[in-house]
Amino acid sequence: MDPQTILWTDTDVYQRRYEKTATALMAVERVLRARRPLGGGEDEFLALYLALAAADPDIFTVIWQDPFAYFWARFAYELVGWCLSAEPRPAGLAKYCAALGTEDPQRALALHLGEFKKFIIALELKSGAGETLSRNFYWLAEKSEDYRALDALPQANVTVTATFSKKEGGEDHITVQLKNSGAKVALENKLTLINKDGSRILPAYYGDNYISLLPGETREIDISYPDAAAADANPQLTLRGWSLASQTIAVAGGN
Repeated sequence: MDPQTILWTDTDVYQRRYEKTATALMAVERVLRARRPLGGGEDEFLALYLALAAADPDIFTVIWQDPFAYFWARFAYELVGWCLSAEPRPAGLAKYCAALGTEDPQRALALHLGEFKKFIIALELKSGAGETLSRNFYWLAEKSEDYRALDALPQANVTVTATFSKKEGGEDHITVQLKNSGAKVALENKLTLINKDGSRILPAYYGDNYISLLPGETREIDISYPDAAAADANPQLTLRGWSLASQTIAVAGGN
């Protein structure tokens, strides 16, 4: 499925999706806590839910407006119902269980709840004028060993362009544009400015680095360095990330 087909810009649609998601999520939490269909296997999810629910209400709302969160909550609701009822599964749920590789309702629910800890939360702090003051990404985990799941993140798809933008006060400036062209988050993407022989250009000053990108997000970064720091007039830029294949590109517009 093209991720663009499930991204909405209409605020009324977002609000309706949030209301359905939040309602389903609260129902799942209450039933799991009261009925314990996994015999304690739901404890990790319940602990993470409490941590997330304790966040600022505005933040909680933004997180659960996300369409991927909506689909996760819908399947969680249906799986809990399947575990506690003899009713036939909905067709969509049957396909999802096939993708999980199990026909056992408890096993399917346990696998699905395990996906909850793979949600990555991105928060921005903005000034009253709308200027971004800080950006932070959070991975929720109850136990330290759960962070190993970061190694299982799907391959990211980040495109990068770099162009000489100006010379100023004996410094060269390069404008770098990064775009997450995939449907998954791209974490900790590191830019490094190098000479053609692979040696680093030092000093070099990065407007930002170790950059994380949401699906479809684009960021523009300025890199500056003294003219004398480069061994030649045609530097290159490397990009590597947590779940990204390393790539090297030439900086366009050089002498």
